[in-house]
Amino acid sequence: MTKKNILVGFLSCCVFPFALAQDDEILDLSLEELMSLEVTSVSKKAQRLQDVPSSLHVITAGDISHSGAVTIVELLRELVPGFWAASIDFNKYETYLRNSGSASYLVLLDGTPLNDLVTSNMQWDNLEIPLSAIDRIEVVRGSAGVIYGANSASGVISIFSKAGSDHNGWLVSTDVAVPLHSCTNVVFNKQLNEDLSVGLYGRYRYFSGYEQMPEIENETSIVPASYTEGDTLITNRFTGDDQTVHTFAAGLSTNWTINNKLQLSGRFHFNGVKQNIYNQVYRPERSRLFIANSGDIAVEGRDDVSLVDDGRSRITGNLRADYQFSADHQVFLRVSGNQEFYHSNLFGGMNSENSIIDFELQDNVTIGFNNLSIGANYRLLNYNLDDIFYEGALNYIGRENTETITGFFIQDNVELLNDKLNLYIGAKAENFSLINNRFYLSPMAKVTGAIGDHLTLWGGFSRSFTIPPYQQTNIVVNFLRVPSPEGFTDIIPALATEVVVEEAGIPDSEVAAFLATPEAQAAIANTIPGLQTLLGLTWPGFFNTGITNGNSTEPTSFSNFEVGFRWQMTEDLFLESNFYHTLVVDDVINSPVVLDTIASPTAVTERMETAYYGNYIDGSNTGLETILKYQVNKSLVLELSHTLFHNEREYKENDDFDITLDTVQNSPLTDEEFPRVPQHIFRGRLKYSGPSGIHLTVSGLYATAFYNKFGTVNPRYQFDQQRFEPFFGDTAQAFDVGRNDSRAIVNFKLNKTISDNLSVYLYGNDVFSSPFVESTSVLTLVYPRQVGRMIGLGLTFEI
Repeated sequence: MTKKNILVGFLSCCVFPFALAQDDEILDLSLEELMSLEVTSVSKKAQRLQDVPSSLHVITAGDISHSGAVTIVELLRELVPGFWAASIDFNKYETYLRNSGSASYLVLLDGTPLNDLVTSNMQWDNLEIPLSAIDRIEVVRGSAGVIYGANSASGVISIFSKAGSDHNGWLVSTDVAVPLHSCTNVVFNKQLNEDLSVGLYGRYRYFSGYEQMPEIENETSIVPASYTEGDTLITNRFTGDDQTVHTFAAGLSTNWTINNKLQLSGRFHFNGVKQNIYNQVYRPERSRLFIANSGDIAVEGRDDVSLVDDGRSRITGNLRADYQFSADHQVFLRVSGNQEFYHSNLFGGMNSENSIIDFELQDNVTIGFNNLSIGANYRLLNYNLDDIFYEGALNYIGRENTETITGFFIQDNVELLNDKLNLYIGAKAENFSLINNRFYLSPMAKVTGAIGDHLTLWGGFSRSFTIPPYQQTNIVVNFLRVPSPEGFTDIIPALATEVVVEEAGIPDSEVAAFLATPEAQAAIANTIPGLQTLLGLTWPGFFNTGITNGNSTEPTSFSNFEVGFRWQMTEDLFLESNFYHTLVVDDVINSPVVLDTIASPTAVTERMETAYYGNYIDGSNTGLETILKYQVNKSLVLELSHTLFHNEREYKENDDFDITLDTVQNSPLTDEEFPRVPQHIFRGRLKYSGPSGIHLTVSGLYATAFYNKFGTVNPRYQFDQQRFEPFFGDTAQAFDVGRNDSRAIVNFKLNKTISDNLSVYLYGNDVFSSPFVESTSVLTLVYPRQVGRMIGLGLTFEI
């Protein structure tokens, strides 16, 4: 099917009304009642959705059960304006919220922070929970630094699992799909008595993998001339099974009402992922320096790959106590933990086992027209990066370390004009011990105004910070290590020649004749030993080019200006829109040029030419998010949305390098033709609830051009070498991969109720996509992975 046909089909879906499934309790509500839903993610206390002073999207249990999405990320991409994800493999994605990567938004599971400590990113492939065990997902778009603090600069994604009292009995679901994908979920909830409930779930999933490119999948193949300078026969070196994925999960929830004032709750989750993956490393014994035809010093490097166990797992726990002194005064105390075991094949590979212990106290009290929230949090961050496979390529300063985040906040919601006008004023002071001893202030001032009963206007300012991760504060990466002085064998005669010519002051026109003389040859021969000694002293052991952290990296500031409205135009028609502009100051990126030759921070007997991570760029994010919902009747609902993204980034003046250098000017941070996040994303959903227990949901998405990169580096693949182009350059021919002119996605799910206890369903995910490379990563993959459609069927049985 052509892209034109896909687009026509998608737009055709969008012009028909959507349906509202009648058997879902939350979907039985009218649109007006939906706007009165209580949400908790904006202020960590119950508020009416219509009144919150932020852009908030709620994915309900009904939305989840009728979606054709297979993973949480696919669910977010399908339903949430402002969220974008590009697949680099099954379960692995590059994700963004409001133009910014996952290091700038915070993911919570029942209040427990999940972002990885090393990269600050959310490792979505290490979160496995049955979609049927999720009660709702609340997505706050925009800065949430006053309440949530670090790394909530572009938003918060809060996942709430179902409580034990949500459903009494067993719920079993299983499905099978093509390509071979099978999944079985078991959920058990029991209300033991009027005060105590308990819930359990288990999950197992198997996936055999998508079809891959023939150059990767076959034992031998002909790489066509379009990829190389001529047809080339290659022997595939990726012969192991790195496609099969096994995932498993288990969970426990409990709610206990002690008395009419005190309630206790607990949530515990465990998941694991089993897969093999290729590690890649450039070893120094396979590298050398040489003089290229251009006369420049060049590098020749050869990589080794090995198939290793890519085991991942996560354990989270959450205990919370809520105490109500009166109707106007409540307090909660939460203690949570997250331990994540994660394998990374970054620069040869490593296993990390990091954990978070988080303490939080919040007091909510109403005094007159003031609704105060006062709180504090203390977070212990425990890093364990001791299991590094090849220390010659990767190391860390402080491989076992403990850091803290300490924060205090106050927020006041002032209700005026009989609750028609609400002012929100607050601030959070937060210290990140990883960076320094300072407290960073995140202020906020917002307002909501109700015009009548159906129109709410809101807007304001907020600021938040992202913490530079361990990957940018404590890392030492060796892109290239060449044995010294052995690695200089090919270049020393050429360097000696340059020295002799320069010392003799020979004009360019006479150099050739001069070098032909016995005197010149003798001078070169006499220069070589001294030059060899000098280079050996300058580069003891290895000539090393790498990257490490700068001397004083600061948190990145996100200052967010935002206005929006929610308008219940009629009983059946709802419109919401918001515009935002975010100033990003002191964003962290690696320097585009090598800045210094220093003693290696982790191997003091070695020296390295190094680039630095530092606060080298400023910029802005600008966007518009619009949602239209139209409920025709109890069976039909239409939902359309549009998201506009635009970002600007530029190098800022700094003391480390001159931003007018040609090297910097030729390293564009913003690519208008192929931005990292599509400039426009159109979404639509159609829901139909028909007779005889038929429920159909069709969703579509169309995104304009996008192309994920590593910094300013394009992911370029050498098909004949079967590797991505090395960072230090190569003479082989390479081709851009993962660049998309546009993207169309269509999902569906068709449910049929057989009896009170049994229902069957047919679902399709990305149904019009043949296997292709949507996105890729030069850091975490050794070859570009293809993804594609999935179509399956299943059943759900309740006891």
